Amino acid sequence: MIWIIAKREYFSVVKKKSFWLSTLLFPIMIGVISFISGYSSSQAEKLFELKELDNNQQILVQDNSGILNPEILPQGFILVDDKENSIEKIRNGESTAFIYFPKDLPESPTEIYSEYISPLRSDSYNMFAENLIKNSIISTLSEKQVQTLSSQMQFQVTNFQDGEMVDKSLETFIIPGIGVAIFFVLVTFGASYMISSVSEEKESRMIEIILSSLRPRTLILGKLLGLLGVVITQVILLIIMAILSLQIFNVVLPINISQIQIDLSTIILTTIYIFLAFIVIANSMVGVGAALPTLKEAQGFSSIFIMLSIFPIYLVTFILADPDGTLAVVLSHMPLSGAFTILFRNVVGNIKTIEIFTTLGSLILQVLVSYYFAIKAFELGALKFNDSISFKSLFQR
Repeated sequence: MIWIIAKREYFSVVKKKSFWLSTLLFPIMIGVISFISGYSSSQAEKLFELKELDNNQQILVQDNSGILNPEILPQGFILVDDKENSIEKIRNGESTAFIYFPKDLPESPTEIYSEYISPLRSDSYNMFAENLIKNSIISTLSEKQVQTLSSQMQFQVTNFQDGEMVDKSLETFIIPGIGVAIFFVLVTFGASYMISSVSEEKESRMIEIILSSLRPRTLILGKLLGLLGVVITQVILLIIMAILSLQIFNVVLPINISQIQIDLSTIILTTIYIFLAFIVIANSMVGVGAALPTLKEAQGFSSIFIMLSIFPIYLVTFILADPDGTLAVVLSHMPLSGAFTILFRNVVGNIKTIEIFTTLGSLILQVLVSYYFAIKAFELGALKFNDSISFKSLFQR
């Protein structure tokens, strides 16, 4: 009977247009936004480049520092030696901008006077003035020094941990990093499916018919399995779309795919963490959906659980900077937020053996507790269509 419910739940979701829209539009929107952002940035850079000026434009430059090399000035830039007169030309609109390098550079600020067009356009003069000084200094270097300065340095890094040499290259973090991304998708998409499944059946009064022939435990397990299959399908589709996008647009990744280390123990551990954490979230969503009378109320309340689950994202800098610190260790054992924290720490490979057992024990305990309250909330609230159940009633026999 559980498999029948799971199959029904699975196909009832994947046959909906909303499932395919949410699955396909999510990466498409990210791609479109990334393209627009990148394109607008490149266009802005072109707009603010100050290489060649129109015939009616000129930028005045006065160098009292003795650093500027006049030979590197582009066409339209004029060296001057009268500061006050140059400022007056900017005020009267005779020149576009005036850059003044003081004698005691860099202790004193470089002064820039320009016609105001926009904040970004004004900042472009700042960058250009800085580049003028840097390029002037570079022009005094030998060809070998310039080549060394402009080339990208290569590094060979060796790391030791507990006296043993360890591989901490970027490729070793790919599999755990994928685990973090998958868990994020499970939480954001899977939670909404679970709460919608329970609340919609409750609002349509179909739950009365279902519970007349099924035990609540059987129904919940069936829903969990069915919706787990839905989210796995969604994850597979997103991975396929990501791979196709990389191939179609010929994206160059900053990693060597051939050097990605597929560690079976890491994959198994990551999978267990993701599975247990998802069950905790799913149980919570079942309980919320059953306890509250309408889908709208349930969705509002469920956001608390979702935010708690992904809360470590806001602390990821602290967690990755000190993966063995007190904050990271405490969060790893916290209800709901523990899974995301431990997955982040797994990315940098800083989980001790004892912590693997304690965090797994914490997640298993959360699964049991959340399942108990989900069953209790379902039994008490599934047939209450106008009122929500009280928190106190969950602890009563």
